[in-house]
Formats: sequence, C-alpha cells, structure tokens
Amino acid sequence: NEEDKIYLKDLVSSLKQLRRGNPLPNLAIVNFNNTEHRLNAIITKPTIIYFWSSNSKSQYRNSHYMVHKLKASFPQVDFISINVNNNDDKFWKRIISNYNFPTLNEFKFKDTPRARKTLAVNYLNKSIIVDKNANILHPNANIFSSDFEEMLENLLLKKHLIIKQDAL
Repeated sequence: NEEDKIYLKDLVSSLKQLRRGNPLPNLAIVNFNNTEHRLNAIITKPTIIYFWSSNSKSQYRNSHYMVHKLKASFPQVDFISINVNNNDDKFWKRIISNYNFPTLNEFKFKDTPRARKTLAVNYLNKSIIVDKNANILHPNANIFSSDFEEMLENLLLKKHLIIKQDAL
C-alpha cells in the first residue's frame, strides 16, 4: 500500500545517510537538566550512541548494565544514552533517578519522531558507533551481540582510535 511505500522510501533514504564514513546527522537532543544540545557537538572521542525505551523495563535496565560493563573495558570510549519515547519528561527522569543511572550522558530527542526516522531507530538494541568527529564507524551495532566487544576493539584498532592494551 502507499503508506508502506512511503515508509520504505524514507527508511532507504535514512540508511543511505547512515553509511560508514558519513557524518552523523546533527539532531537536537535534550539532557537531564533540560538543556538542548546538538548531538554532534557533544561528541569529543569515539562514542557509542545507544537507545532505550521507558516502555521496556528489562531493555533499559539491561542496556545500562551492559554499558556500565563496556565502560570498564573501553575507558577511551564515550557512551551516549538516548531515550526514544515521546512522553512526559517526568516519567523519563523518574526512571533515570530510580535506577541511579548517571545523568551526565542521558538524553532524549527534542523531536522524537523525526530523530527516530533520521537515525532509523526501528528496534531498541540498535547502537551507532562514531569517531571523535562524529563520523559513522558502524551504523547498526548491537551492544548485546556475543561478538560486540571483539568487533568494537577491532574497529577502534583499525581506525587507530585506541592502542592495544597489552602492547603498552
């Protein structure tokens, strides 16, 4: 039907923009303190942008737990957490506070429907890996994948963004 055709056309357009080497679309995001930022402006080193939904308790708990583990293994990488819901700020903030998630890198989209479409966030386990200049290294990674850490290390070594720890 026509609605599906429009959706697929928009999805293909978004995926073309999200190819490796392309700049990350510079979307408006809002932090925990209600300050608006541009996504690219807060990226200063290799970064993993991951998404979560207030509607999926197990997913947001597991994603934040996984990122906590990944931070220990990859201290040279930043992690940006983005809530994908278009609901009340109080609800989003309550979850962050109740679970003691660090607020420093917690954000939500200013225009959620547009941002989800632009970044092709069609499922919650999607994450995007970018370099310090917000150029896309991997547009569709999954932090829960069994080979994610190996893939991330190889990607960062290949791009000379980290030095292998045992080489020091």
